[in-house]
Amino acid sequence: MLDMYGPGPVLETHAGADGDLLAACPLFDGEGYTIEPPADWRADNFPRLNIRGGPEMRAIRPRPEFGWLAKTALVLEPGILYRDPHTVYPFEPNFDEPGMALLHFRFFSAIVPKLARFRERRATPGAVAAYDQLAARLQAEPSFSFAYAGSVAFRSPEQLVARGLIRRVAISIARA
Repeated sequence: MLDMYGPGPVLETHAGADGDLLAACPLFDGEGYTIEPPADWRADNFPRLNIRGGPEMRAIRPRPEFGWLAKTALVLEPGILYRDPHTVYPFEPNFDEPGMALLHFRFFSAIVPKLARFRERRATPGAVAAYDQLAARLQAEPSFSFAYAGSVAFRSPEQLVARGLIRRVAISIARA
C-alpha cells in the first residue's frame, strides 16, 4: 500500500465533485521505505515481508516497528489458506517482493469520521493507537499537512519501479 496525500492541510483536502481521489491526493513519500523479511520467520505463525515507511511513520509515529504497508491479494486457489489481509499459507507467497502497489487514499478531510469510529470500536489496538495519534495531531494543528520536500506526485507505476517500491512484472496474455 502506498499512502497518498494532498499538498495542503489534511483537513482542507477534499475529493472533487467527480470523486477523483488522485487529483485531491496526488503525493506520496518518495523515500524512507524498507522491505525486509521477519527476523525469525519460524517463530511467527504467519510470517511475511515487513514493508514499512510512508507519511504516517515519518510524521506521526516515527518508530521502526510501525508503518506496516503490506497487503496480500485475495488468493482463491486449492491449497491456499487466506488468513487475513496480510498473510496466506503456504508461506512462500508472503515473501514475494511487491509487484504492485495499492494507492491508499485516507489522508483527506473524510478521515475525521473514520478516526471517531476507530476510537469508539477500539477493535485493532495498533491501528487505534495510530489513529489516536493522528486525531490528536489534527486537533492540535488543524493546518497539519503530510507534504514535505521529499513528496513526489504520482504519474505512473514506472516511478514506483524506479524507486524500488515495486518490481517490474512481466504480464503475458494467453489467447484462446
